[in-house]
Amino acid sequence: MIMKKIWITLISLLWSYLAVAQPANDDCMNAIPVSPLDGTCVQYSLVGATPDLNIASCPEGMNNVWFYFDAVSTTADITVSGIIRPEIALLYFDPSPCNMGDAFEHDCVDAGGFYTSITMNATGLTVGVRYYIVVTTNNNVNSTFNLCVTHQASTPVNCLTNDLCTAPTPITYTMGNPTCVNGCTNGTTPGPDFLGNNCYDFPNGTVWYSITTTSNAATMDITLSSPTMLNPYFTVFTTSDCNNYTIVNCTQGNTNNASFYNINVTPNTTYLIAVSNNGTVEGNFELCVTVNVDNSACNIDNSLVVTATSMGSPLTGPFKPGEIVTFCYTINQYVQTNCNYLQGIVPTFGDCWDPTFLDVNGQPPVTVPLQTAGTITSGPCTGLPAGTWDWFPAGAVIYNNISGPMANQPLPGGWFFRNITGPLAFGCVAPADPDDAWGDSNSGCPPNNNS
Repeated sequence: MIMKKIWITLISLLWSYLAVAQPANDDCMNAIPVSPLDGTCVQYSLVGATPDLNIASCPEGMNNVWFYFDAVSTTADITVSGIIRPEIALLYFDPSPCNMGDAFEHDCVDAGGFYTSITMNATGLTVGVRYYIVVTTNNNVNSTFNLCVTHQASTPVNCLTNDLCTAPTPITYTMGNPTCVNGCTNGTTPGPDFLGNNCYDFPNGTVWYSITTTSNAATMDITLSSPTMLNPYFTVFTTSDCNNYTIVNCTQGNTNNASFYNINVTPNTTYLIAVSNNGTVEGNFELCVTVNVDNSACNIDNSLVVTATSMGSPLTGPFKPGEIVTFCYTINQYVQTNCNYLQGIVPTFGDCWDPTFLDVNGQPPVTVPLQTAGTITSGPCTGLPAGTWDWFPAGAVIYNNISGPMANQPLPGGWFFRNITGPLAFGCVAPADPDDAWGDSNSGCPPNNNS
């Protein structure tokens, strides 16, 4: 019997505690987003709410709760009903959200006498700004109420064409040049929401694009800008059925922009690009994609031919010990892209070569020095050779390409070109560091672009 009385007492205490507990959105910092924004009424509670608002012109109540929405149009209709003498304040903050010293009143409504419903027809909203709805009652009634908000942007005709992963808009590009498309997310449905809190979750309106790389693609640059979406973001996926996604890159933006450069891509592969906003604001955007060629694959056809032997051995070998073999290396076909001129020759000697014929820097004996092909065609050094070919030991030259398996790696010993028109060249003399060169050619390119 005693245990039963104690149990009843505990239940009574717990009920008393719950009856006075504060609602979760009792203050600005814990404001909850309004959903949906199509005029549907949702029930909330003022029970246990406390006052924390003293900047609005009309609320007199001693209890208030907070909500927010991100403006996608210039008007909003807000209705509160179900409590005696409700009041509504509409605020925004600049620059610090929920800092009362940075709060501004956009509108405030109340009424006189006995009434149980009130509507604010707010106009002049700024698209992209977060607005806070404060609900209270000057009758100080702790009760439930209904909140109904109508705030939607008009949907342009073309916004829903690529609303689904299964129907992306294809992007056709020209290698090395930015391809830009204009799109919008107004009225679109959310994308996938993966397990956990991830950059690549898409709880808000999302649109999709596809791009298929060619056989010589290496990297991809993407920029995204929007006049209305404050925090646009994009994710690059590879997928075959829109159910098994592989995330390649996710970039979260701010201040209306998002960008990421040198996203590694695989040739002959289709990628999906999903675009959305971190926030409920929807709107127009510009998406620009640049697919970059693999400059490391420029030499696509070459030959190494023995032209003479000093002891009469056949040109196909085998060769005699100590014999001098003369050969000619020819690049028969190459892909010219940007600045991928010939900048280095790295010989490799197999086990059959006598290592003692190499000097202390690993260089083989050369009877005919490498000749410079390019000539300077402008500036104070006009008419001079474009630079010099010189031997550098292993590790002295860094592969400065920004992508690929050898990116920023020290190279083996070899002959490397030094341009005398680079930024560190003075008096028509080549700089000491071949990493500041671009290669043997008549025209110049920016330094540190070796490939």
